[in-house]
Amino acid sequence: MASFNGKVVLPILLLWFTVTMCAVGQLAPPKMRHIKITNELGGDLALTFHCKSPKRDYGVQVLGPHASSQFSFKPNIWVVDTEVSCNFQWPNESHDFVVFRLQRDVEQCIDCFYNILPNVVCRFDDDTGGYDDCLPYYN
Repeated sequence: MASFNGKVVLPILLLWFTVTMCAVGQLAPPKMRHIKITNELGGDLALTFHCKSPKRDYGVQVLGPHASSQFSFKPNIWVVDTEVSCNFQWPNESHDFVVFRLQRDVEQCIDCFYNILPNVVCRFDDDTGGYDDCLPYYN
């Protein structure tokens, strides 16, 4: 009898959990994320950057003034700390910044467009229509 109860109760609990999580949006399929990096350093400075996640390396790229580059990925909903970090370099400078962190950006960043400036990284804000969501580099 105990074996029968385990075979019935466990699947019912799993079904209830799945339906509940889907209803609150926790198990929804992850949306494709698009990262766009634009060199707004000023003058004629070239921007070299290297972005990577724990599972993928997006390579090293060099952008001239006002030039942009993009890449896309689908976050892993089972890895809570999914993130994409970038190292930005120009003459005599090297800075790191996380351009996507699942916990920080899951609701507000489908298209994550960044302007790279000498002292801050500014993300496009859909609400204001400008690059005014600015944060300092991590180093």
